[in-house]
Amino acid sequence: MTPKFHPKLKIYRDLLFTIFKGILFIGFVLLLNSCGKEVNKEKKKSNNAVATIEEENPLLGPIDDRPNSTPQNDEDETPSGEGPAEDECTGYNLVWNHSFEDHPEQKKKSKKRYQSIPHWENHVSGSEGFEIYYHKKVSKLKAHSGNSMIQLDGKSGKKGDSGILQVMQTRKDSVYKLKFFYAGHNRLILKFNQIKVYWNSHLIAVISTKKREWKEYEFLVVAEDETSNLSFKSQPDRGSKGGFLDSISLKEVCD
Repeated sequence: MTPKFHPKLKIYRDLLFTIFKGILFIGFVLLLNSCGKEVNKEKKKSNNAVATIEEENPLLGPIDDRPNSTPQNDEDETPSGEGPAEDECTGYNLVWNHSFEDHPEQKKKSKKRYQSIPHWENHVSGSEGFEIYYHKKVSKLKAHSGNSMIQLDGKSGKKGDSGILQVMQTRKDSVYKLKFFYAGHNRLILKFNQIKVYWNSHLIAVISTKKREWKEYEFLVVAEDETSNLSFKSQPDRGSKGGFLDSISLKEVCD
């Protein structure tokens, strides 16, 4: 015989079950909330750690913000470890300060004459030096890359003629591809824009144009020793407006 509950007892029993279920639900919600807070704390700790690393590491950030006094390599890569082996062809740009961004401080939209800047020196005896155009345009011509470009003929007369030279580490008998951008300055007299290109003191090209626009030039050269020198020189004349150079590279040709 099934026992019968008094109606009031049944109401109390249902009420207790409801309260018990509510307690379980509230406990479950509190447990989930507590776990969520712990996860958020861990995320904040992780984010703070990353921010600290970024602030302390000077090499992070766009490659364009870094100094221009080191060779520019393909895909902004640099050799790892102790560097390539002596018989390894890297294809890296061996020219330092390749677009003349590294120079003494000067005002924007100015040109200034120097005898030397980092990694480049004037090698013409008796010359008063070359000119760096910084944030300065000539007509519509501005620097091919970065904010600076170089003009070799910066003053009227023989003292204005100049040249730049850089010595680089090379591998004997290896073939290298030389590339640079050149633009004329004087639109009236062609010879005033003339620039001579030398590899290990051997004349490899004479270039000139009246056009004030960048044109790329490319040559293949062979290293005669473990060091090689690259130089550019203005044509002796009485003009003060010589040709411009920018974005110079020298890369070993890899098979």
